[in-house]
Amino acid sequence: MISITKAQLDNLVQLQKIGDKINTTIGMLDTIGTRLESLEVELALYEKKVEDEKKILQEFKRQYRSFESDLQAKQPQIIKSKEKLRSVKTNKEYNSTLKEIDKLKEQNSLLEDEMLNLLDRIDEADKAVLKSQEEYSQTKSDITTRMNAVSLEEQDGKNELTRLNKNCSALETKINKDLLIKFKLVKEKITGPSISPVINAVCQGCHLNIPPQMYIELQRIENLKFCPNCQRMIYWVEPQ
Repeated sequence: MISITKAQLDNLVQLQKIGDKINTTIGMLDTIGTRLESLEVELALYEKKVEDEKKILQEFKRQYRSFESDLQAKQPQIIKSKEKLRSVKTNKEYNSTLKEIDKLKEQNSLLEDEMLNLLDRIDEADKAVLKSQEEYSQTKSDITTRMNAVSLEEQDGKNELTRLNKNCSALETKINKDLLIKFKLVKEKITGPSISPVINAVCQGCHLNIPPQMYIELQRIENLKFCPNCQRMIYWVEPQ
């Protein structure tokens, strides 16, 4: 049986509070990588949208150049057919050449219609690219600010963790060695707090009643007590 004083008990309770803050800080720091990665993914999605819009614009321009090339290639054919028209000697050849010219003109007309349609689509795609670039620029600025804030939070968390660990180490030097060993053993076995208050004979760690005699002895603050239900260290707190 380990004897205990009110001061030692207060130190154990304070040590538990510091441990809780350490766990909370570590938990926050553990999320930093995921949060930064999430922001990077968000930015990458906007960047991909810009690239996709650019690819669409480039494809429309490629098609336009292709149609333009076809149109230019047909112009000499029309000229050649018109020259041929002046040298034909029969009605059959004349009519055949006229049909050839009309067909070439029809093909050119279709190409011109396609090119006009593509010009409209190029204009729309160009506007879409500009809009996506503006959204990306704004998002990048916003995400950079948020990432800087997360990085600052990480540094603050690390500084806080260093401070808490120092406080923890300093406090441990004030606690009876046997008490500290028991505290750490319970900490290894129990999920949650190692030491818990008892209010109106109810352990606040497991919310179950402790035996009446133990509750009476607990109020004397003479010896270290453990909850018979959850095995936590327990201490008496006067009901409000």
